[in-house]
Amino acid sequence: MHDTGIASPPYFDRQTSSEQQPRAEGWIIAIAHELAQPIAAIALHGQVGKHLLDRIEVPRDEARANIHEIVQSALRAGEILRCIRVLSGSGELTLMKLDLNEVIATSVSQIKPELMRRRVRLRIDLPPAAQYVLGDRTLLNQAIVNLLRNSLAATAPVEDRTRELSIRSRWRAGGICVSVVDNGVGIDGEDLDRPFQSFFTTKANGMGVGLPLCRAIVELHGGSIWAEHNEGPGAAFHIALPEAPTTVA
Repeated sequence: MHDTGIASPPYFDRQTSSEQQPRAEGWIIAIAHELAQPIAAIALHGQVGKHLLDRIEVPRDEARANIHEIVQSALRAGEILRCIRVLSGSGELTLMKLDLNEVIATSVSQIKPELMRRRVRLRIDLPPAAQYVLGDRTLLNQAIVNLLRNSLAATAPVEDRTRELSIRSRWRAGGICVSVVDNGVGIDGEDLDRPFQSFFTTKANGMGVGLPLCRAIVELHGGSIWAEHNEGPGAAFHIALPEAPTTVA
């Protein structure tokens, strides 16, 4: 595997000087919002673990599951912090040749509990052959998870049909395209770039940081991201990434 650390220029420096201050302040708030979920999960499962230990007989499987959730939530908080460090220029991209289908599978496994809790049917359509990109595993995983969670949230208000979400990947000219399609509330209006703008959201208690974070990560990898209206209900979101050079082992 090719593994190299490459210092990335601060993503926030791409904004004009008049935009930098309010956007920087907004991102600080958004980072706190992103970290709130895994930290709350750590506290919740820690409390459950404490109650389990208060019992005379502790169910081992239940205790093990809670410890696993604490560890996973702590790791997720660390991944979010690393992602922000890279975007701010204080961290490095760790580039290696990755099978994008494996990254997608990892991302899907992270949101499975949310899919079950919200009763959303997921369809996965990945080609059997590996699809290689040169990327940072943690950041690309974060981008795909955020994309999936965005579409998952869009299905929440749906009551008149089965909530559905699909993810697929396909070869396209010079690269690989990952598509996440939902049958949720869709995108209002014709400005399909608007959801990728920092702090735009239509969700209650939302910060509008998920999709802008996706865009930042994808663009650092030389890719692009865009949205489309579905023919039916919902929306489709696409990420295009360059194929890994054949010279990379």
